[in-house]
Amino acid sequence: MYIMIRMANRRASCQHWRYTVGPRIFNIIEKNKLALSQCIPRLAGEQIYQISHMYGGEFAIDLRAKTCSCRR
Repeated sequence: MYIMIRMANRRASCQHWRYTVGPRIFNIIEKNKLALSQCIPRLAGEQIYQISHMYGGEFAIDLRAKTCSCRR
């Protein structure tokens, strides 16, 4: 009974969201977008990119395997 009430309350609160994701997730996405403005992507192979940060640091991202050398 408790879980059903909780799910109903959360469903009702979702109707008031301004975006398609919740406010906490939206804030995380916005924070990541600001950090990404300091990165430069370069194609390094088929669906593999090398990301260079303006202040040092380079990472390899494999879109096919959905992995990054930064382990995020």
